[in-house]
Amino acid sequence: MLRISHEPQIAPRTTLRIGGRAILLASLEKPADAERLPGLSHDNGGEIRAIGGGSNILAADGVLPVILAEVRIGRTEKPLVRPAGNVEELAETGQLPPKAAAAHAEGDAGMVRLEVGAGTFLPSLQRFCTENGFAGIEGMCGIPGTVGGAVAGNAGSFGCDMNGVLLNATVFTPEDGIEKLGRQDFEIGYRRFAPLGSHEWFLILSCELLMPKAPAAKLAETAMRALAGKKASQPIFAKTAGCVFKNPAGDSAGRLLDAAGFKNRSRGGARFSPVHANFLENMDSARFADALSLIEEAENEVFGRFGTKLEREVRVWQ
Repeated sequence: MLRISHEPQIAPRTTLRIGGRAILLASLEKPADAERLPGLSHDNGGEIRAIGGGSNILAADGVLPVILAEVRIGRTEKPLVRPAGNVEELAETGQLPPKAAAAHAEGDAGMVRLEVGAGTFLPSLQRFCTENGFAGIEGMCGIPGTVGGAVAGNAGSFGCDMNGVLLNATVFTPEDGIEKLGRQDFEIGYRRFAPLGSHEWFLILSCELLMPKAPAAKLAETAMRALAGKKASQPIFAKTAGCVFKNPAGDSAGRLLDAAGFKNRSRGGARFSPVHANFLENMDSARFADALSLIEEAENEVFGRFGTKLEREVRVWQ
């Protein structure tokens, strides 16, 4: 049953802890619940916005004209592990994810298929896979959020991303309803995922991952190195929304921001981190206007100095 809450607070549902209220919160417990979302949007006048762990959202103050769609599918269940199936057929049709394709090319037939609900917390999935010897996301140790958000943004770090293991995704769109999309049916790249075709919005409901097997101890070692690297170079204990900007081709957004003098630059309760210039922190009750003006200032300064137009990774809701 679709659960509806009126005027939910947004800030507590985001890692940045900034934002006012939405019109509604719709909590999906099963895929069919998604079919009610277009009607909710029509009847209440708000845009549907997916919210998982809220780890890449900067929301405005006040009541926003949005309806939050929270997918809870998989929140309380472990991923379903099944045999990989006909890997050779997938290889012949070009449907193998990159990590599985590399393992197949090396003659390694040890793979499994995982069915994962979009509401599953990404850290829980990462631990589950590492402990069971399923390779492909061990470098993502320390990334917050849900699997749905990770697929929608193709989250990744330390040589791993969701694209590397994503076999298919079950999505809902107001135009086509619920569909299982194979790799030929969606576009995926650096910090982006989108079903092919024209869609007003889409919502990830679940996905299947194809993962090579590897020694659990080796994966745990990689995960710990990744986490240690994050602790040393990122403000992982601060209230942030992750990286503010995507890395430009062949460069680093953090390097550009640092060179432009934005490391530790603040306004009100918001600042660019003194640890990593591409992380915006909420130091103490930061307001949306403070955070957004800092982001816009950074965009203008980097473009003016270096001619590079930074693309936002954080999603601004207003």
